[in-house]
Amino acid sequence: MEDLYNLSIQSLILMTNLKTLEVDVRHGKAELEDYTKAIAKLQLVSLSLPRLFNPDDQAMLTTLLSSQHQLQQLSIPEDYGTGEIPHSLVRHLRSFSGNGQVARRFVPGRPFEDISVRLSSQGEGHPSLVFPALAQSTSIVRRLSITNLTMLGGVATDLMFDIAKHLPALESLRVTVYFHSDHGPFVTGFLQNVSAHPIL
Repeated sequence: MEDLYNLSIQSLILMTNLKTLEVDVRHGKAELEDYTKAIAKLQLVSLSLPRLFNPDDQAMLTTLLSSQHQLQQLSIPEDYGTGEIPHSLVRHLRSFSGNGQVARRFVPGRPFEDISVRLSSQGEGHPSLVFPALAQSTSIVRRLSITNLTMLGGVATDLMFDIAKHLPALESLRVTVYFHSDHGPFVTGFLQNVSAHPIL
């Protein structure tokens, strides 16, 4: 198995025309370091990291992104850290998927058009902080996907109004609501709010 892993790393280095890559890190920080070195000379357009060894290892993600000057799409785990990505990195990003805490620090000043975020009921992932930050994209945000609404309580009933206020040019909106039988009042209130504040 180790030989196969080493072969995959060595082969990746030779794929000089590679533009899209998904790296599913399963065996620790050392594996991510190997991949970071392997793709350093590539110029990817799309990078997906569905799993990282240490969600709080901001330095590793920064190192990985520092070599990717043409990157336009980035997907990182929803539980990955809260740190800020240096503004000098990945200036051409147009698509981002991750949590609201990272998006709040990551989106302003970059030309994002497609954003997928997991919101939270408190802290920097709260909708009242995330949506104003998304509005600071230097491009028009046209597509938005949001999840984790059951953690927001009554705040989510004003969600559609907040989206329409900060992102009025949206062309596509996906809202994923996870709920149990005892969340009936929340879902009812949310759906009523959708009707009261249509975006289109």
